[in-house]
Amino acid sequence: MVRQPYYTPQGEVAGAILEDGSVVLLPAGTAEPFRDLLRPGQKLAAAGPGRAGDAGRALLATQIGAEPGAMRPVPPGEPPR
Repeated sequence: MVRQPYYTPQGEVAGAILEDGSVVLLPAGTAEPFRDLLRPGQKLAAAGPGRAGDAGRALLATQIGAEPGAMRPVPPGEPPR
């Protein structure tokens, strides 16, 4: 369940912070089609490479959806500027 959106320093939505403190990140410039899923209280399932450690867990989503059986691919991000 989404606790709150995760924002870039520029104030753009770039993912979500979940109730358990895990962070789901989306590649740069890809959050807009998934904005409804990144709102507080929404169910969120995501898959992709991630890390877990003493500081918490984070995942860079390659697929995202409201539940595991309904995930959609996340497009590649924008190239760095």
